[in-house]
Amino acid sequence: MGFRSGGAVLAMLLLAACGQRSSSTPAAPDPARVVTSIFMNPGATTLQVGSQVLMEAVALDQFGVSMTAAIFWTVDDPSGAISSLPSGNYCHVDGIAVGVANLHAYNGSVSGDATVTVTPVPPEPVQVSDPATLPDGRETVAYAPVQFAATGGQGPQHWTVIVGTLPSGLFLTDQGLLAGTPASGSAGPHDITIQVADDLGTDSRAYTITIEPGIVFDPVPDPIGPPPVFDVTD
Repeated sequence: MGFRSGGAVLAMLLLAACGQRSSSTPAAPDPARVVTSIFMNPGATTLQVGSQVLMEAVALDQFGVSMTAAIFWTVDDPSGAISSLPSGNYCHVDGIAVGVANLHAYNGSVSGDATVTVTPVPPEPVQVSDPATLPDGRETVAYAPVQFAATGGQGPQHWTVIVGTLPSGLFLTDQGLLAGTPASGSAGPHDITIQVADDLGTDSRAYTITIEPGIVFDPVPDPIGPPPVFDVTD
């Protein structure tokens, strides 16, 4: 009696287990990952002529997760602004001229776009370059003209004396030409500071102009001398 009862219970347990197995739903397989978008990094960038940037194309699946995928690049660059060297997910870009270029990365029918804007290299600030020193002058003798010059900057240059005073008789033009004739009484050192200004800013340099005294001529003795004296005797 006990054996039959125990056997029945075991049979019931087996039947229940089989019923659970047969009624369970099999797990669905993971869906295949496909490229649904391409993320461009950076999506837009600006660089100067002569500089570089590395563009990246990241393939994303339907879940927004990055995945490995073949990437092909094309460039729309009517202004010839860049040179490009694609390699897989990356594209090395050099700015070679002012303009705008559009880069496109593809995987099948899926694409990503990026814009590269190339700007000019800004000029260096204006800086006085010549002359290093100023020549001496002499009173009442025409001064050897000196043309000031500057490097860098942008736009017209304007030259002025901002510290000190030029020797009397000398002048400085707006174009940076120093000329004239030192006046009598202007002898001595003259400390001045010359400034150049343009659209971007100013620069200056200190100078000393030394004016020598005018040439003084000693009186020339009478070459004839005193009149002769004649002793007239009878």
